[in-house]
Amino acid sequence: RGGGRPPDAAGGFPLLWLGFLLAAVAGVSSIGHAATIVASHGGSAAAAAFAVVAINCGNAGGRLGAGWLCDRFPAARIIGLAHLAAFAGFALLLAWPGAPQAVACVALQGLAYGIASGAFPGTLSILYGAANFGRYFGRLMTAWGLAGLTAPWLAGRLFDLQADYTVILWLCGGLSVAGFLVSRRLPG
Repeated sequence: RGGGRPPDAAGGFPLLWLGFLLAAVAGVSSIGHAATIVASHGGSAAAAAFAVVAINCGNAGGRLGAGWLCDRFPAARIIGLAHLAAFAGFALLLAWPGAPQAVACVALQGLAYGIASGAFPGTLSILYGAANFGRYFGRLMTAWGLAGLTAPWLAGRLFDLQADYTVILWLCGGLSVAGFLVSRRLPG
């Protein structure tokens, strides 16, 4: 765990990178569009503003909770939990469209993104050790960079073309399922 040759030969890092990319796409798309998601589902300006607060509170709580959870449970399970929480939010809003459900959806996206943002670096530390953490953390953050540069723009473009978020919700829900499946293949 602490030193020596990192277990890259087993292919663990590419799975971590892919899982984090999938979590980040759903998370940054939701963060970038939280108010508009709620407004497009009939929410008032106050509900849209509350959604921005809710997504950020979920994000903070998820980050704090992920570290605690990773210390007590296998990190791969915590990563899977992040993807399941994201999926639950998207499924809720797709099944029952409405402003309250939109607020709950974006709050769950914040929670999921926060859990992922804490659990993936925690997993790096567990799998590759403190001596290798910096090298792998920088590489992991390229997944976040790719998601951050493309996902909010793509979500906005799709919204502009269709004047609703249905396609984006389905897409991000599917990515959350894919992320959960990736988490099932992670060590630990």
